Amino acid sequence: MRYFLAVVQHGSIRAAAEALLINQSAISRQIQSLEEEYEATLLDRHARGVRLTPAGELLFSAIREIGFASERAKSEISALQGLKRGHIKIHAIESMLQSVIPNVIEKFHEQFPGVNFEVILSGSDAVVTAVRNGETDFGLTLGTHATPGVKTIYKMDCRLTAIMRPDHPLAASRNLSIANLATWPVGVATRPTGTRQLFDDACRSRGVDILPKLETNSVELLHQFAFIQDAVVVTSDVVLAGSIKAGRLVARPLAEAELNSGSFEVLVMVGRKQTVAAERFLLFLGRAFERSPAERNGA
Repeated sequence: MRYFLAVVQHGSIRAAAEALLINQSAISRQIQSLEEEYEATLLDRHARGVRLTPAGELLFSAIREIGFASERAKSEISALQGLKRGHIKIHAIESMLQSVIPNVIEKFHEQFPGVNFEVILSGSDAVVTAVRNGETDFGLTLGTHATPGVKTIYKMDCRLTAIMRPDHPLAASRNLSIANLATWPVGVATRPTGTRQLFDDACRSRGVDILPKLETNSVELLHQFAFIQDAVVVTSDVVLAGSIKAGRLVARPLAEAELNSGSFEVLVMVGRKQTVAAERFLLFLGRAFERSPAERNGA
């Protein structure tokens, strides 16, 4: 069953073999043995990998439910002892790892020091996929289109702001627009991230042409770019909250409605019963999502 699950999760026998450090032939034999046992084809092979057949879908779902039940039982036994142990797995975009997740983990750890965390940095699509496939307890990402098998339980406004040094000429203004940034070196996320899409939509609708000085998928590089004289970074104030709170950077709101239409979201798999540890942590996370940006980041 382990090999079957690995093939489904990695999308091909080759990728599963590389992840498990075994020969492809060993996995193929195990899959063949399973198909003989169940008297059904479980995987359709194609050029880019494999996909589940209807019979394979049933088996995968059953195995996954057994795994969830086992995790839940361990968690409930631990809860009887005061939640002395536990394991929480989270997939999240980098924006959520800068301040929100570390702050919530710190507060949770104060009450439940025996619970361990596994946090996986992923892109938005990968977060959704991990949640849908039951590979993680929950995910944090920028708002996405509705996905079957996934539901949103918490939302936090994602407003894009102009972030810069306090001595930047634009820092004195409290009412900026995209057009005000056109003559300055601008740093933004790379396509196809959600924040970049919001930025591009705002520029297009206002007829403003901005050629970014820096495009990157690294939050830390955007952070460092914001300290360059005359540079402006367009991203959520949540992302660089630590430096903003410390006064090393300032965030100025932008007037365009498109830039305030996004949201960070906590996603869970539909029908999955969370472990006791994950349930408790989600309560902490929900409170963080409900607070103002300043409160959320430790002000």
